[in-house]
Amino acid sequence: MTDIPPGAPAWVDLITTDLPGAARFYAPLFGWAVAEADRHPATDGHLVFHQLGKPGAGAGLRADPQQAPAWLPYLATDDAEATCQRVSDA
Repeated sequence: MTDIPPGAPAWVDLITTDLPGAARFYAPLFGWAVAEADRHPATDGHLVFHQLGKPGAGAGLRADPQQAPAWLPYLATDDAEATCQRVSDA
């Protein structure tokens, strides 16, 4: 599937109130290229940040007006069920 080892960051999403501002700030900060996600009602203008031609992060508008802007990391796993069980056990 990928060369990302289990437990390592695989993706990160920014939930924000200002997509254009986020693109203007983070693109030069990290050397990212910015593209809009494929047009789909669920993406609602979602942005995808690329580095070295590969997608690596996204940004979207928050759904809940009370939600603070935040970065949401996603970790790689080879077995989602086993990972969920380990989280539940912990």
